Amino acid sequence: MEEIENMFKHDMGVSINDKSSEFDPNPVGVALLAQVHVARFCSSGEMVAVKVQHPSLSEFMPLNVYVTNSLFRAMERFFPEYPLLWLGDEMQQSIHNELDFTNEASNAENTAGDFKSRARNTALKIVSAGKRILVMEYVAGARLDDYAYLQRHNIDPVQVSSCLSHIVNTMIFVPGIGLHCDPHGVNLSIRHVPVKEITKGFNF
Repeated sequence: MEEIENMFKHDMGVSINDKSSEFDPNPVGVALLAQVHVARFCSSGEMVAVKVQHPSLSEFMPLNVYVTNSLFRAMERFFPEYPLLWLGDEMQQSIHNELDFTNEASNAENTAGDFKSRARNTALKIVSAGKRILVMEYVAGARLDDYAYLQRHNIDPVQVSSCLSHIVNTMIFVPGIGLHCDPHGVNLSIRHVPVKEITKGFNF
């Protein structure tokens, strides 16, 4: 928590306590580049999800990229029929983009706009975005493969599959819409919609 507190002071100019009345030190999600904490804003009382980059990531990432490129060069020397150096260059560029959370915020806002007339609550609302700290609205949900959750809320897995296929096909085949290339369990969730809130479509 001390490293995260220092990151807040450095990147946002305020401490965690100045920004939030509650901040859960235990992350609700952890991935390779970042982890997500739930907090409550002081100003509005709104519950938010705070995505923070692992503090030491920028220190070790150049070494990881160098080692990966060296491995690709060695593999190409032994297996010249499988050139991989282009992949190292691509990875180096994409890593720098992923380490800047303002790009993720922009992608989320673009996705929300792209699907505004097509789907409900496709992307989370962005509250604020910095290079290493991203604050989004907090929406509780479950993994798509949590069959017990689907049964408990009378959600039809076939409808979920159909809806997800429609979203992915839209991203692939409709010109101008961005494609989400990392749709794993942490990046996708499902939430039951109460009957009184349903105006059209499914109950999720």
